[in-house]
Amino acid sequence: MSNGAQSWRTPHGSAASSVEPSGSAKQVPLTCTGHTRPVNDLCFSSFVPTGDYFLISACKDGVPILRKGSTGDWVGSFKGHKGAVWATRITPNASISVTGSADFTAKVRCILLYLFVLSSVDVAHLFLNCSIGTRKVWDNVTGQPVVSFDHGHIVKTVDVSGKRFLSAQGGNENQKTRHGVSNNADDGRYVLTGGNEKQLRLFDNRSGTPTQAILTLAGNSNEVRTCVLDATHGLVFNGDGREMRVWDLRSGGTQVSSRIFEQDVTGLKFSPARRFVVVTAGKRVFFYNAVTASLERQFEVSIDASCAALHPEEIRFVVGGTSDLWVREYDFNTGAELEVFKGHHGPVHCTSFSPDGQLYATGSEDGTVRLWQTYPGTTYGLWQAL
Repeated sequence: MSNGAQSWRTPHGSAASSVEPSGSAKQVPLTCTGHTRPVNDLCFSSFVPTGDYFLISACKDGVPILRKGSTGDWVGSFKGHKGAVWATRITPNASISVTGSADFTAKVRCILLYLFVLSSVDVAHLFLNCSIGTRKVWDNVTGQPVVSFDHGHIVKTVDVSGKRFLSAQGGNENQKTRHGVSNNADDGRYVLTGGNEKQLRLFDNRSGTPTQAILTLAGNSNEVRTCVLDATHGLVFNGDGREMRVWDLRSGGTQVSSRIFEQDVTGLKFSPARRFVVVTAGKRVFFYNAVTASLERQFEVSIDASCAALHPEEIRFVVGGTSDLWVREYDFNTGAELEVFKGHHGPVHCTSFSPDGQLYATGSEDGTVRLWQTYPGTTYGLWQAL
């Protein structure tokens, strides 16, 4: 990010329609440029008190980009990594982002002040706590990292603790302010990392030594490409080749169960309400109970799936694949293929729904992020009703 309140107006990475709208309600994706190499990962925040939400994307060009979630408009670029960025997460209240890179580091940035400059909203009203260890948030108006976790090899996956809410009206009244923003004091406290070291590390950003792991989960047979952290229940899920491992942090990081698949695990993430762990392996998408790890549903899809995301209302799910350039929507109850959309010029590596479910984002080998309407033809963000 650059200093100054005007930098967000730069057209770099702004959203633009990839096709001309017509009189019919066809899908018109918005193309978010700005990256120069394949997009590996992306993540939405929940709503913040301004009524906005944000989208962060990780790319092999080494520069994560933060955007306004509803439009794809560029907010800022995070510099500091010296290698490809494989993974990224943003806390629900959009105060902290975490990235994992081929430079053997995971970095934490506190983006509170930059968003404050953009919105002119009282900082105290936006977020309860954005201090990390003994570092001060004032160092991060530029988007430079406040904490860097050194590793012995490439960091392929990251996650960060925090509550999530479904929409501007959703959520637990005891843990939100207006617009569904999380007031959970643990937002961003714990960071989970994994990668080519074949192990997972858990860090506490509020400890006296935040760069030292408080727990290491060893025992994986392959590089760790995917992981999720549930700090509320003390659970960790990760992909290990053709296996999904489940760890209990409350018992000191003991592995409590595992699931074996016919193909390698290519994607693993929580559903928006954190009821399911969504897993892709081969031409199947699996939905596991996020607390018991029991299999709830599974569906066969028409491609080798690289990623999948479940709609917040659990009515449909989106799948991207490695074998073609299409984005597919499926019915969550029947598994029937609902829609097939083309727009990317390379395989789709990652996907996620916005917190209100009005759109979903996809990241591709073609170096772009695209935004797709869940209900084409409606007025939302930069789209006008047709």
